[in-house]
Amino acid sequence: MNYDLYEDNGYTINEQFIQVIVGSYSNCYDSSSWNFRCFDVTTDTPKNSWCRSPGNLEAIAMVEYVMEQIACELGLDPLDVRLANIAEEYADIKKMIKTIKKNSNYEKRRKAVDKFNRENRWLKRGLRFSIMRWTPIPVGIIAVNMSVYHGDGTIALTHSGIEMGQGLNTKAIQVCAFLLNIPIEKIQVKENNTIIGPNVYATAGSLGSQNVSLGVTECCEELLRRLEPIRQQLTNPTWEELISTAYQSNVNLQTQGFVGIPDIEKYVYNIFGVALAEVEVDVLTGEFQVLRVDLEEDVGLSTNPFIDVGQIEGAFIMGQGYWTCEDLIYDKNTGEMTNNPPVELLRPTRN
Repeated sequence: MNYDLYEDNGYTINEQFIQVIVGSYSNCYDSSSWNFRCFDVTTDTPKNSWCRSPGNLEAIAMVEYVMEQIACELGLDPLDVRLANIAEEYADIKKMIKTIKKNSNYEKRRKAVDKFNRENRWLKRGLRFSIMRWTPIPVGIIAVNMSVYHGDGTIALTHSGIEMGQGLNTKAIQVCAFLLNIPIEKIQVKENNTIIGPNVYATAGSLGSQNVSLGVTECCEELLRRLEPIRQQLTNPTWEELISTAYQSNVNLQTQGFVGIPDIEKYVYNIFGVALAEVEVDVLTGEFQVLRVDLEEDVGLSTNPFIDVGQIEGAFIMGQGYWTCEDLIYDKNTGEMTNNPPVELLRPTRN
């Protein structure tokens, strides 16, 4: 297969989206026989910035469209085409597809969709799978500082990650509480700045929570090493007694964690996701309704399932809005984008 992908950078090339595209263009499929080329191009349009999944979103969507096109041209089931092309190294996703097929009653619903389409001329339904793989790129540095207060044993964490609603601070507190075996009420995360965390990398690429948690782990392990001699002197001490005695024994109750690229490289792994959507379209008006969506993501041993489920659902809705509600309209004479005010951004809604 000859596969050329062009990345529109606007009038100048700044961020190198190609570096993330080359790692995700094949998605979960065997690309050994593909002739793939990716081009950075400039156009007479404003420079773009990135929001979420820059480059990867379009690259994965492109190859998923290719699989749909193959199925359409050959008259095959799109799911069978996908399964036949999955690379051996990504075979784990087949188990996820099998699970979601069973849990969603896929075979029964597929027959129902076919029956509906035969009986309705102007309303049509589709039932389609989409799969994805994301392999985080090990870049950047994360710094963490942990301070324990001798009066009541409370802990203040500061780190160079950015909490933007993804639950990073919650997971940092959970990791700290688990390792030190103390209540989460004892722990707070304080505001960060470039003095606390200088020379650090952006919170991006699905690595923020993981890397901050690694830094918190370093802090906790170092503190426990310092506290162990004090613990041996006491009989079943409470956390407050242990900290108070350590303070009186001149033990340093502040620790630092530093997570660099070599540390991150140890934890590079594939993240797999599967979606099954059933959609109804009015072919006269173009109006559509999403009737049902089944989602599955391999998150490993989740630190906080509630946060992870929320992130997965939010990512789906954001992606749905990207592909169905957003459109870039430019002035033909000046190249200016004419529909970029935030108030004009339409989001998927429930009627």
